[in-house]
Amino acid sequence: MKKRLSRKERESMLSYVRERFDLGKEEFKGLAIFKTQKKIYITTQECLTDPLFAKAETAGLAFLRPNKVLKPTTDFLQVFGKHATKNCAELSKEDAERFMRGEDLDAREELNQGYIIIKHKGHILGCANFKEGTLKNQLPRSRRSRTKLD
Repeated sequence: MKKRLSRKERESMLSYVRERFDLGKEEFKGLAIFKTQKKIYITTQECLTDPLFAKAETAGLAFLRPNKVLKPTTDFLQVFGKHATKNCAELSKEDAERFMRGEDLDAREELNQGYIIIKHKGHILGCANFKEGTLKNQLPRSRRSRTKLD
């Protein structure tokens, strides 16, 4: 069942991404946020008023997964992460290839504990959970590959 977020819930979600990744309100201007049992989604305001929305299983971009803490989705980070200025780790070619295979990495820079945007040459690869000096890979298995980077 889909439910539009209250103003307070919406502000809480936007506050989280603002504090965690320094993503401002401009990136989300004109977008609506709704939730299902398992995920929080971003979509257009028009989508929420379309008669098909009520019948659709879901619509929009998976944004966050609420668990003990809010976890950003890979799709969300790949679309909006280019605007982030905090909690991003730029990887070397070798580490990026290891990350794409699903491996955890040792952090070589000072980061805040929690979810981190992983980049290589400015491209968003996905998400890792930084804890005790380790970047715990959060890349979904379906997105992992043995790609060699240039």
